Amino acid sequence: ESDGTWSIGLKPRGASAGPHMLTVIGSQSGSVTLNNVAFGDVFLCSGQSNMELAVAGAFNNDTEIADSINYPNLRLANVNLTASDTPQDRVGSKAPYVWATSAPDAFGMPWQWPSAACYFFGRDLYNMLGGSVPIGLVSAPWGGQTVETFSSPDAIADETCGGTVGYRRNESEGGEYHQDTDAAKNIT
Repeated sequence: ESDGTWSIGLKPRGASAGPHMLTVIGSQSGSVTLNNVAFGDVFLCSGQSNMELAVAGAFNNDTEIADSINYPNLRLANVNLTASDTPQDRVGSKAPYVWATSAPDAFGMPWQWPSAACYFFGRDLYNMLGGSVPIGLVSAPWGGQTVETFSSPDAIADETCGGTVGYRRNESEGGEYHQDTDAAKNIT
């Protein structure tokens, strides 16, 4: 694109830890090489404070963190707390890395990174699949936020599943959602 952004589509590949090297060559801008690339499944883990509690704050954390070295095809990313009304192309990392291979140095202090719920979900799934499928975990929790923070405007407006039916947005109060008691009475 004229603004320097680009995208590439890859044909589907089978699960493979590699490590693979992926090089993209631009017509005018040179090349970009990504190392230690794996092909597998990626999961976004998001939510409030129960999702934000880090492995370092979990029960038996020293043993769990030491054991993390045994899951080399479990990859971790930790999204920085960033609020925006529009989709973003780039977000920072809460951790001193963008992606890390599961190992003790990939874990921060309690309430930092990665999410315990996210990590244990990914680790257990990794084990269930016999370690044959690389698992990427994108941890993006934010304690104290309303559910609408994690929802698109389309999801909020969708009344077919009852998601936020009975709530209305009050722009005069900073765009916060409040229960609309008249609408809530009509929910069956």
